Amino acid sequence: MLPILPPILRAGTPDLPAVPRWLQAWIITFLGPILIWAETTILRRIFTTTVRDHPLVRIGLAYDPAAVVAACAAYRHPEGTPGAPPTFTLEQFVRAEIVRAWAEGCSDRELAWHLASNLVVRWFVGFIMDPRICTLT
Repeated sequence: MLPILPPILRAGTPDLPAVPRWLQAWIITFLGPILIWAETTILRRIFTTTVRDHPLVRIGLAYDPAAVVAACAAYRHPEGTPGAPPTFTLEQFVRAEIVRAWAEGCSDRELAWHLASNLVVRWFVGFIMDPRICTLT
């Protein structure tokens, strides 16, 4: 069961339909491409109609953080040295800091909450609709 689905249903909530094992295997095999397709299709429609005037959408369409990423590249953990390799790109970190400024200087915990729950923020930072990718922690 996906971690985003509650294990216990509230009263009156219908359960998910039974899915044959062969279909479960097919869904698991193609879940990544299905989520990418859904993300592209759904988000394109949302961002061109509903939230096109949101500040992060406007910044995301107009701003290229390449200069900031290049300036900060020397501070990145170099490959081949001790320690865990970076999980997120420098551009994602730069964009997350822009979100922090947009959210009025929020704490790390509040930033993680925005990254986990706000679809516009997730799009702006460059996270896909994958429940395993939810925060910068």
